[in-house]
Amino acid sequence: MKESLWCVHLPELGDFIAMPSEEAATQEALAINASMKEGNEPSSQSECRAVAVRWPFPSAGHERALGVDWDDLERMPHRRLAARVRKSGASSLTQWIADALGKLRAADRKQ
Repeated sequence: MKESLWCVHLPELGDFIAMPSEEAATQEALAINASMKEGNEPSSQSECRAVAVRWPFPSAGHERALGVDWDDLERMPHRRLAARVRKSGASSLTQWIADALGKLRAADRKQ
């Protein structure tokens, strides 16, 4: 059986962000949603929610998208927030999110 490919889907934006695994997609979606809930995203007024889903496109595009999406992901507000949190003090929840994102980045770079 072929391994499933995963991504984070932002339904309101119609965007799919390729992720290396289901766990990575789930963690990234949680971080995006937590950031939006705290009002740190420009679109926090909207109903945009991030969800981990299977990659809905042909598998050939997933690997390419992983590289392209990585740069986009690094510029997203929840990632910039995580970087700022590491430089300053923060709540335990925010720190947990920042630590989880750091671990995901390290794991992604090893792959």
